[in-house]
Amino acid sequence: MNPISKVDYFVGVFLASILGRAKQVPALIDETNDSKKVEFWTNTNSYNVYVKFSTARHNRAASRDGKTKEKTYWKVAFSSLEHEKLSTFFLESYKNCVAFVCTDEKLTETWIAVLDYDEAMHCLQSKTKGGNRTITVRRIGKAHQFQFSGVDFDEQDIVTAPFDYTLYFQ
Repeated sequence: MNPISKVDYFVGVFLASILGRAKQVPALIDETNDSKKVEFWTNTNSYNVYVKFSTARHNRAASRDGKTKEKTYWKVAFSSLEHEKLSTFFLESYKNCVAFVCTDEKLTETWIAVLDYDEAMHCLQSKTKGGNRTITVRRIGKAHQFQFSGVDFDEQDIVTAPFDYTLYFQ
């Protein structure tokens, strides 16, 4: 899978602006300042997608099996309103998921990670002492998967999804 290209980014901006100005909004159903709910259909499935983004990219060295690899991660915060919307988000007969668009502040490297709805809600089950809910999205080295964790997750609680998010939409 290739990173999101510059043209992909601008096509997305174009489509969002067209849909946002349409008299009827068939695809973008609900939104907050940091998220949008999108429904779309293909010849094989109907999808209900909650899209969140993060521009707070972090890099750190991670040691595993005696080897040091770069760990890239984003902590994606969910407000109380977003968590409430997610609680009523599920649609029967749809594939329900949360998509994370993860980039840096300059939008130079963008990745998309998709997590099944039930797994996302599992990650959001606990709050920090301050009352916040977050999902950490991470990739270690050039792994073929993303790892997702919530507040106070142990190693066995971590959820994984393929690095190639398009596999979810087949």
